[in-house]
Amino acid sequence: MSQWFWWVKLRFWLLGKLKALLQRIPCARESFLILSAGRSGSTLLMQYLRCHPEITCSLTEPLNGKTLRLHGLPGSNVSPATLINYLMAQLLSWRRRAGCKIFCQQLEFYRISFSDLSTALRDPPVIVLFREDALATYVSLQLAFKTDVWFSQDEKRECTTIEVDPEDYRGHAEWQRERWRNTLSAFVGRANKRVHFISYEELITDKEKTLEGVFSFLGLPPCKTVAFSKRQNPFGLRETISNYEDIGEKLNSFSCNVLTKEWMKRCIE
Repeated sequence: MSQWFWWVKLRFWLLGKLKALLQRIPCARESFLILSAGRSGSTLLMQYLRCHPEITCSLTEPLNGKTLRLHGLPGSNVSPATLINYLMAQLLSWRRRAGCKIFCQQLEFYRISFSDLSTALRDPPVIVLFREDALATYVSLQLAFKTDVWFSQDEKRECTTIEVDPEDYRGHAEWQRERWRNTLSAFVGRANKRVHFISYEELITDKEKTLEGVFSFLGLPPCKTVAFSKRQNPFGLRETISNYEDIGEKLNSFSCNVLTKEWMKRCIE
């Protein structure tokens, strides 16, 4: 292997050791994680959290392939242990609480045990952000693939449409549930379960109350928050699904259409 690869590996190993050392110092700031899935409002939540003077976090996904390459890590060829050290380095902060967002599917793709990651970070507070409406999540994801626009600061004025295959949607919704179940199972049996659940729908409809709960969970006072991104799918499902009139009844019959906070909480019991 190249010297560059070994230098990168050594760098993140040393940063991981430094992070572990800082966590033993009483005045060192505690990191936190946002566990989510694509098209569930994680970028919006990060923008709100960044408004707090006691919080530092990046809008990027540290386990996104492009982000990893920028740090000299070809993700699929790097060991889970090296990636955990890399994540620890991303959360290294002396003066403020550092946080980052991680998607369940990224943990699976890179073979990272969420239990091992939590242990390495000394059981950090975890904010679980999910979207209740599985069909809206799926449609938003397909629209982003079609337009290649994942977030924007501009209001969307034209409605982009897609055709939905009911079985493809159901497979995706069931797969998403399985990813959540597998990831949240890391909390089963742990004595210290510091987990706070919020839904995208709560964040949209009652922002102030939802964020007050998040800041309280992190042991911080509330603050004023603003976000610059705009909703990429402001139109209804009847408008964005071109064949909704033909398949709407079938779509609404699926049992996997809704994720609930109660179901999520049962996964960690």
